[in-house]
Amino acid sequence: MGEIFDKNSFILNEDVMRPRYYFGNKFAFDSGAGNIWDSACLDYDTCVKSINHYKLGNKNVRCPQGAREWGYHFFCPSEVISGDGARGGGGGFSKKPKDRKEAYKLLKEEIYKLYGLDGMTDWETCPGHFLWQHYSCEWGCTSVCAEVGESISATQAHAAFCRGAARQFSIPWALQFSFWQWGRINDYTGCDVWGECSRANGGHSSELYKRVALLTYLGGASHFYPEAAIVINFRKEITEEGVYKLSPVGEMSKKLNEFVERNPNIGTSCSVFGIVLDKYHGMYPGSRRIKPKKAFQVFDYTDGDDMTQNILEIFFPASFNHFISNEASYMVNGPVGETADVLLQGVSEEVISAYPCIILTGDIKLSNEEIAMYSRYAKNGGTLILNTEYLEFFPEYSSRYNGRLRCDLDEGNGKVIIFGPTFGVNALLPIIKEQTARFIPFKLSEQIDFMFNVKEHSLIITLMNNSGYYYNCDNGEDIDITETKTLTLTYTGDGEIKSVSELWNNEKMNTSSSFEVTLSPAEVKIFEFEF
Repeated sequence: MGEIFDKNSFILNEDVMRPRYYFGNKFAFDSGAGNIWDSACLDYDTCVKSINHYKLGNKNVRCPQGAREWGYHFFCPSEVISGDGARGGGGGFSKKPKDRKEAYKLLKEEIYKLYGLDGMTDWETCPGHFLWQHYSCEWGCTSVCAEVGESISATQAHAAFCRGAARQFSIPWALQFSFWQWGRINDYTGCDVWGECSRANGGHSSELYKRVALLTYLGGASHFYPEAAIVINFRKEITEEGVYKLSPVGEMSKKLNEFVERNPNIGTSCSVFGIVLDKYHGMYPGSRRIKPKKAFQVFDYTDGDDMTQNILEIFFPASFNHFISNEASYMVNGPVGETADVLLQGVSEEVISAYPCIILTGDIKLSNEEIAMYSRYAKNGGTLILNTEYLEFFPEYSSRYNGRLRCDLDEGNGKVIIFGPTFGVNALLPIIKEQTARFIPFKLSEQIDFMFNVKEHSLIITLMNNSGYYYNCDNGEDIDITETKTLTLTYTGDGEIKSVSELWNNEKMNTSSSFEVTLSPAEVKIFEFEF
């Protein structure tokens, strides 16, 4: 069935790529039943009965102990605007670190103190806003999560950081979806559970919620938390069955759980690219309320930092720095879909060898052992994508470099692709498109978000149209129908297709290797090709 099915290929190194689970041996969709404090205006027993009736997820799942939303609480975004890392409403550094290495050290010490992590052997990290998931993994967390939704930039980048951290450290990952947005939150009870912040059309749309939940599940996550779901899933009215009526969000929760129940095996989520960041990147989170752009909220951005930001913008364009509360930039249609995981310097040879392509970025300084590891990676069949800045670590490549913006070198069984200029990324997009086409056996005639999963005898490709759906937390949804995408999906592998199904709507398709697909704004279609 083609290179993608070769068990010795990079993409199917399941020891690295396989899902890992925190709650038992399967994906857990949190029903909210563990968050009793949220159900103040509703009867808790009726909530549980309603969860059972509609099958809204796992009742025995609740956030593990640990550091929850710690980036947000450690640095209060509305107050830490001076760039000195001083204490804001949520904490911050007790003293200004002298360099990034000290900032990393102080961050660990103060997070441990703030959340009482000393002696805790089983805890989950969940940064809010900040893309520092790998740091907690180095400090010993047993599950890695990120808060998304809320007023948080770059949802897909947070998923890429979590996915990469989980694979690098062999632990489960998750996303927590917050329905808060710009001081508003969904509340269909009529009780104003959150006072003046409660709005029936407030917070976030059920359409964004759907796409984030599917990004989580199909990305190989362990669990998914819809924050405050025990309230937001329901209206206060009681049905003849003695349960609460579902809200629009509750209807979506029901459909999502039905999808997971119908499709318990989604195979291995495949990423083509491993993006390796320098250890002390301290990356800026992209929030408009945090200015100016600083590493660890203290240090001026360097050319290497800007390169990292620009690479992520290639994969997820315009998803950072959202300035208006209409959901337009929370998820975007990138040029190569969800094909990248973010890794941290210090990653093992086993892990990088699970990726067809490795991209180095930032102010990374390589040890002799790391230089040898990346050289072996290329010789053993990998594609090492190097900016000219890093040629100083690889004299054998530097001596063969022809000075052009792109130079391809054969290296053993693999390849080294050198691109310039120094810290520049303009030449990178054609490279990543080319490598995506090389390893993903599907072709799309239009740019749209996609995910790719491999099962033993089938391939799954998920298409999401992230354009044209707008949702204002005061005025509700606004749909630009001109952003409807009509495209041709073509299987480019050499497998013999036995059947094609569309899983989200549970429909059988005509068996064909190429067909037209139409997706309205925010629409999702999930195709499984069986061989």
